[in-house]
Amino acid sequence: MPSNLQLYLLVAPVCITALGALMAFCWLAQRRSVFLLSTACGLTLTGLALGWQCLTPHGQLVRWAVYTGPIYLLGAWLCTWGVAQKFSVSSYPKISALVSIIVVAALYEYSIVQDNIAARVLWLNTGLGIIHFIPFPAIALKKSQT
Repeated sequence: MPSNLQLYLLVAPVCITALGALMAFCWLAQRRSVFLLSTACGLTLTGLALGWQCLTPHGQLVRWAVYTGPIYLLGAWLCTWGVAQKFSVSSYPKISALVSIIVVAALYEYSIVQDNIAARVLWLNTGLGIIHFIPFPAIALKKSQT
């Protein structure tokens, strides 16, 4: 049975997952907006990964970092894809896949080979930031042309 602190820590993942469910509901009402579905899936995956990490005992977080990292990366890419769809630009999936492979390799290195939480956090957050930023130059260019 989870402690009260663990239940309190589940507030953020539940809210993120609920926001994803709300966006999926909006997509059901308005199917033309395909970006809502991909953003909903991205938010739901992010909420589930965060919830998984919140419920995992502290000593086992090292072992599960290699598994939760790709879920975060996929969730980030789905959200980015949704934004790119909204503005009709490419989300550059090959670049995102390359970034994801590098980040997962770094997560493996800093969790399985040598335990370094600071390096894991740095690599994962840098990868997530890069994935989120990839379509924004194309969006800015498209907005400046209109």
